[in-house]
Amino acid sequence: MLLHLAEVLARWTLTVLSLLLLVAWAVSLRWTIFRMAQFGDSVSLKSGTVVYLWTSDPLRQQLSGRFAMLQETRWEWHTRPRATPMEWSFFRSSTAGRSIIAVPLWQPWLIVTLSGALLWWRRWARRARPGHCPCCRYDVRGLPSGVPCPECGSLTGIGEATGIPGASDGSSCR
Repeated sequence: MLLHLAEVLARWTLTVLSLLLLVAWAVSLRWTIFRMAQFGDSVSLKSGTVVYLWTSDPLRQQLSGRFAMLQETRWEWHTRPRATPMEWSFFRSSTAGRSIIAVPLWQPWLIVTLSGALLWWRRWARRARPGHCPCCRYDVRGLPSGVPCPECGSLTGIGEATGIPGASDGSSCR
């Protein structure tokens, strides 16, 4: 039962995450949205990618001293129309105390969507057709009520397939 609940939760979580990534990608095609702190630390959504840029502590201390600013991180939101072409590949760079990593949104979207689709397909594939045992998928349409399934010996399969009230969903299969 707990495994079934975990699978249901995973299936719906992946579906919602897939939709959120798709919306983020669509938004990034129209606008660049970023949150920036002093000394260059930023997270942005632009041109179909998520970009994270960070500054090393020694460079942050050097800039703080040069501009007489505290090293506190003050984040500010900015939005502007997108002016750069679409990004399709993963990018990582590190120079002069600053590092950047850019992940195209289509990559995590593809992984999340395929994982969710696999879980939805498994749910669909495990369902017994009407007149079949939910435990082993054996055709039990011609069998009388109360007789165990000749394939797996389950009474739950016969009850559900023949419409006997109170039959289980196949979770008690042997």
